[in-house]
Amino acid sequence: MNTASNEKFVVYWLGYHQNPPTLQSLPQGIDVINLFLLNLTSSTNGTTLDYTYITSNGTTWEDILSQSHAAQANGVKVCVSIIPPNSDLRWNTIPDPETFAQNVYNLVTQWRLDGIDIDPEQGGEIDNEVFIAVVKALSKYFGPASGTGLVMSFVSYQFYNDSPVLHPCASLFNYVMLMGYFWPYETMISEFKQYASLVDSQNLIFGIGGDPWQTPLPVTKQLASWKLSNGNKGGMMEFNINDDTNYQAANAIIQILGS
Repeated sequence: MNTASNEKFVVYWLGYHQNPPTLQSLPQGIDVINLFLLNLTSSTNGTTLDYTYITSNGTTWEDILSQSHAAQANGVKVCVSIIPPNSDLRWNTIPDPETFAQNVYNLVTQWRLDGIDIDPEQGGEIDNEVFIAVVKALSKYFGPASGTGLVMSFVSYQFYNDSPVLHPCASLFNYVMLMGYFWPYETMISEFKQYASLVDSQNLIFGIGGDPWQTPLPVTKQLASWKLSNGNKGGMMEFNINDDTNYQAANAIIQILGS
């Protein structure tokens, strides 16, 4: 990783925005770029991924992959962020977790990308047992248990919703990110400590909103500087870097994490 403290800096890049910045032009010091967003979809070969939405404003998937490979050449990991579509297909209704996991692995390796990010936001009644089965199936190909070197991350918001999945699966993720972008500083710290009861602190990342200014810049700097008494946090995440004016938040994070 690029940061001296080994704290990661992860950003979300919104490919469906008009004229998004090229991936390889983003500030040096970013460790992981999540391509936001791909959907779950059904196919004749089982549940798989669909990139229609991320390409809906003119940037083709081929161009996104070309930019991804250019960013990777600069030492950055590029992952796909997956979120359920507005339909009955959700993380907790995937009928074929093993086939889904194989399909996702085949696509990510075909695209020559570095892993996946699970965004669990979904409506409807939650069946956590299915969600857990999906995560465990994916962990055969992604995350620290897989041995493949491919990343699997999880982005979280509500502890009572996330804990049933994180309790049995936290060790299967490379890192877990908090997305309480509107939380005040004190709430950010208390939520971090709550999630740290399930996730190792060194794998737990503060999320800030850089699309200015869901998280005020002074709070972003405070969070980037915050240290545990007995070690490092996992780092910082920014959603979304497209709208971070002059990359003020991103550059502040890069400078603090690297100092």
